[in-house]
Amino acid sequence: MIICLLQSQKEYLINDVLKERDDLVKNLRMGKLINSKWEIEISNDVADEIRDLCSEKLQITGFDEKYKLTEKGKLLEELIDLFFVT
Repeated sequence: MIICLLQSQKEYLINDVLKERDDLVKNLRMGKLINSKWEIEISNDVADEIRDLCSEKLQITGFDEKYKLTEKGKLLEELIDLFFVT
């Protein structure tokens, strides 16, 4: 499966969501920059795992005290959608 990420999305994944998962980060570092987006080829299993980690992070940091979506929450929702495997 091929995922296209903006630089900001890729950096957030590497530096925040996957910071303790070098095994998954190496998949993101192998992408190539095409038309200002990172094109990354990963397996469906890796996509599922990244999506699950984003979902967990969304539950922890994605909402403010009034349960309103934060900026990080919006970014995480975008990433969850990008890594959705059909």
